[in-house]
Formats: sequence, structure tokens, C-alpha cells
Amino acid sequence: YQRRVHGGSRMTFVGSTELFADGATANSLAFAKDLLNWAFQFRGILRFSEVTHSKRVADEKTTYRIRDWLNYSVKIEEFTGEQWSPYRASDVQMEFTMIDPYIRQSLSYDEALNDGTYKITFQAPDTYGIFKFSVDYRRPGYSPLIFYNQTTVRPLKLNEYERYIVAAYPYYTGTFAMMGSFILFGFLFLQLKD
Repeated sequence: YQRRVHGGSRMTFVGSTELFADGATANSLAFAKDLLNWAFQFRGILRFSEVTHSKRVADEKTTYRIRDWLNYSVKIEEFTGEQWSPYRASDVQMEFTMIDPYIRQSLSYDEALNDGTYKITFQAPDTYGIFKFSVDYRRPGYSPLIFYNQTTVRPLKLNEYERYIVAAYPYYTGTFAMMGSFILFGFLFLQLKD
């Protein structure tokens, strides 16, 4: 019986000492070796490095704005008992959260680099605030991989919005019609005599 507990510690219970006996079969010895490697954390350890996030289109502004396209990448490696090697999986997810996740998408493995790098490009939500790029990866047989980076998404400035919005033309027309009728009414009121 093997179990991974809360802090990433591991414990193993073996029901019989015959598993480790000299007369055990080759399959039993291979299983015992794998079990001990896992229990003593020589196998199934994950680590992350090189976490980066940036705008898809680089400009002089370093802060993120609503509806910007963002790039996110992280390098995940697995300890194989002797060295760290790239970890490959198709179920690594990233969340872009404020209080609740606004975006939750799977990261794609970068085949070109083939060094354990996962990437994603996504559009920031139409909500501003303090967000976290969060990865919470828990799989049986592996150490938990939990990390996050905090960033700010700000609203657009007044001069960054479109000057005239096509959908607002009826309101523009109503405003100018009201101004014109007020000027005409004032002119007629002042010029007409009893």
C-alpha cells in the first residue's frame, strides 16, 4: 500500500517481508525496487522553473490591460533517480484567477524546444484587478506541483478607447438634435415679439 500525504511526504506499507526476500521472483524484485524508489523520493518528483509571462505583442508598456493577448510559459522537469529530465503530460492546466478562475486552459508542450517547456497564449478577460497565473498539478505517483505569479490587469485609459463608437450613433444624433432644437427654440423665443 502506498500513499502520498499532504506535504508531499510519502509512506509505504508492505504486508509481507517475502517481497524483499532473496528467493523472490524477478518481477517482485522489480516491483520492490520501484516501490522503494518512489517511497524514498528517487522517482516521481516534479519541479518547475523558468516561469515567464508577457504580452504577445511587445511594446513599451509593461502592465497588462483588459483584452490584451498574453503569453505564459513554464518548464516542468521530473527527477528520474539520476538526473532531471523533461516531463511530458497533456493535462497540465493554467488558471488566470482573481477570486474565481476567469480562464482555465491546458498548457501545450513545446515540441520545438523539447525541454519540458509548456506554453499558452490567451486573451486577458474584460475585467481589471489583481490576477494570478496559477498552476495546481496533482497526479497520483507524483509530487504536487503548486505555484502562482501575481500580476495586475488595468482598465483602458480614456484616450485608449475608440473615439466614436458605431453602436452609439443614435445617441450622438439625439444629442446633436437636442442641442440644435434648444438653439432654435432660444433664437425664436428671443426674436418673436407679441
